[in-house]
Amino acid sequence: MKNLDLSVQDAAPTLLFLDTVLGKYFPAMDGEPGKTVADGKQFFAWVKEGDRDALRVYQDFITALGAMVFNAQICYAPDRIVIGGGLSMGETVLTDLKAELAKYDAGFGMNGLMSAEVVRSTYLGEANLYGAAYHYIGRCVNQ
Repeated sequence: MKNLDLSVQDAAPTLLFLDTVLGKYFPAMDGEPGKTVADGKQFFAWVKEGDRDALRVYQDFITALGAMVFNAQICYAPDRIVIGGGLSMGETVLTDLKAELAKYDAGFGMNGLMSAEVVRSTYLGEANLYGAAYHYIGRCVNQ
């Protein structure tokens, strides 16, 4: 499995600590694990290529995202949920998220009663910049 590093944070010290505490319960590895530094574009390229490790991470992510979105639907009953940022640029994210939400809807017998429309943000990868600017104006300029 790839040791994917999709952030600027380094969890190596934590992993080494956990290995010393929990390592005796698991088989030893042959040599040091490799580290692959990648961004979202590279990750989605691996998913598109059908990379087994990337697909497993992607499916776990879609399952977790589906749970969060479903819980938001139940708690707040929004009419629409907008997916923005770099995530919104993934070709299959919205389709897979909608399929995951349909599983939750069917599993809980909701029959679409509280289903929000899930759409891609028109700002795509720049959504975070607009959010940051809005926050700055609201907090710093309007005081």
